Amino acid sequence: MAMCPSRDFNAPEAGRRGPRRIQFVDEMHTMKGFIVRTHARGRAVMRSIAAGCLLALMPAGAMMAQSYSLGTESGTYQDLQGGTRASIEIGDSVHTHFIDLGGAAFSLFRRPYWLKDSMGIQITGYGNLRIDNDTSLVIVDGIFGELVSRDASSGISYVVEGGPGNLVVKVQWKNAGFRTGTASDSANFQVWLYQKTGVIEIRIGPGSAPGLGTTVGAWMGTFISPQNFDYIIEKCWIVGDLSKPTFDVSHNFTFNRIKSLPASGTILRLTPRGSLGMPAAKKHSGMIDLSPNPTGDRVTLRIDREVPPGASLRVTDVAGHLVREEALRDGNRMIDLSAVPSGVYIVAVDLDGDIYSGKVIRR
Repeated sequence: MAMCPSRDFNAPEAGRRGPRRIQFVDEMHTMKGFIVRTHARGRAVMRSIAAGCLLALMPAGAMMAQSYSLGTESGTYQDLQGGTRASIEIGDSVHTHFIDLGGAAFSLFRRPYWLKDSMGIQITGYGNLRIDNDTSLVIVDGIFGELVSRDASSGISYVVEGGPGNLVVKVQWKNAGFRTGTASDSANFQVWLYQKTGVIEIRIGPGSAPGLGTTVGAWMGTFISPQNFDYIIEKCWIVGDLSKPTFDVSHNFTFNRIKSLPASGTILRLTPRGSLGMPAAKKHSGMIDLSPNPTGDRVTLRIDREVPPGASLRVTDVAGHLVREEALRDGNRMIDLSAVPSGVYIVAVDLDGDIYSGKVIRR
């Protein structure tokens, strides 16, 4: 298979320490090298993925129903009060700030994400969030661009409100400018994540960006992909007239820019369609026995725990696609894998909200 061309936007120049300043792609309608971040603690290495190879790499079954509907409303924008100052500044292209929620489960694109340690919420200096689980990642762009701090009042902060099962994470970028815009450009915005409902909100504050245009616009929306960014699993990208925006849901790394900022007080709300697809409990890795492993057509699952009524079993591939789901009535079950191709699969058992998972290799 032909290799996809890629370009590292943050590689050190020869004979020089530290990253180069990121060079953003100038096309308005297509980012052939969209910037993405790895989840290594304390560092975000920028990579670009060539869009021309992505459809060839997308496996069968990658297409899926749209996970969110988009709504807008007007309100009064308020700065976060009593928030925690992030350890990075606006415009930091090297580091990220992690929010560790102790394993609290959030649903994004109908998949569960347990937010702890390096799988927590990553805040970037360029106006977006990254959330990882074992097989996939989600990017949420508030106003993503080559942002800069304008003055001493500029900064990133966050608050976590509510109790278990009803947390709300609020992240704010205050008084940001655009490196490629004009000196008068400014933006204030927040991204809110709701644990109970799975809603994502992008909240727009006071700002003005006459310098935004065809080559220096910013990006807004969310997408999910495998952790290696081989292809788009699903994209909900905000496009069109920002007073009546719509979604671009095409499965590619083409992202339209916004040419102006929405009015202050605008709330762009992404509401999940249907079930959240998320167990509301703790995750336990490596606490089930799968044998033989590697295996051929079948693998035996054993779990040394009482199986309560309503228990279930799910098998997904490494990209997070569901390949098998069934009820589980006891702790000893033969799983038929004859219908799936060779590869690595995640077996997850839901026992009354506690999740036990392990990996199996299908030869």
